[in-house]
Amino acid sequence: EQYAFAQWLKSSDVPEDAKLFHLGSISLAKTRWLSMTGHRYLMYDAQNNFQGKNATYMVIDASDFALMNNQRIVEQLRDAEEGLFGNKTAVYNKDNIRVYELET
Repeated sequence: EQYAFAQWLKSSDVPEDAKLFHLGSISLAKTRWLSMTGHRYLMYDAQNNFQGKNATYMVIDASDFALMNNQRIVEQLRDAEEGLFGNKTAVYNKDNIRVYELET
């Protein structure tokens, strides 16, 4: 899932200077890997605090937690997504990864 997302990101209309916040990452190393393979800057915060980060996109990634069968965190991410974006359409929506453009 994440490799397919990174390949999409690399060839997408997301600007190369965009700042994407990676919500749901299991580690800084995973976020860096996605950043390098997707050729875009992804930000990570261990507490998932994206306030004040000046992000232009939000990546909501439940893929690792789904693979670990941690449904509690998968549901928490889905609830956060619903609270943040409601009926807004994701610019990427595949499996357990979604990307939303943030209002600037």
